[in-house]
Amino acid sequence: KGTGLDVVRTLEEGQVWAADVPSDGDSVWIPSYADVLWDRNASLRLNRVIVQGTLMVNNSDMRLAASVIELRGGKLIIASLDSEGNVVGDYNHTCVITLSPGHRRNPREDGGYPLSSTGLKVLPATLGVFGELTVRGREVSHSWVRMAEPAHPGNRSVVVSAE
Repeated sequence: KGTGLDVVRTLEEGQVWAADVPSDGDSVWIPSYADVLWDRNASLRLNRVIVQGTLMVNNSDMRLAASVIELRGGKLIIASLDSEGNVVGDYNHTCVITLSPGHRRNPREDGGYPLSSTGLKVLPATLGVFGELTVRGREVSHSWVRMAEPAHPGNRSVVVSAE
């Protein structure tokens, strides 16, 4: 047990997890004393991710699907980082986070995870930020796009214009 970046591990080092590198369907807990660096191109479909320490995404493409991601006093940092974990620039890779209730292992669960003694529940398909979320991406020329077709309630996708 340590503090700070002396316990940084990469995703490939299984000892940072309670078991091996997470597999599809696993739940992951990053304890408060651990800083985990996601630094390789990877896609994972996890059940529940609880971050009480720090999860840093740097210099790699990330595709993460999960039922619930909770930052419980922890940090999720998606940016260009230096060797000490400080944000030094824009994240110039692809990061896709998909939240879906379909990744849960037990479909009979009541639809929520309790948040300690608060009485609150984190529902499936939720990113619960009870900590720090830092996302630093590259600048874009504009932050809007024209719709090519109308979007209607219940649609699962939208069509945008190339103009």
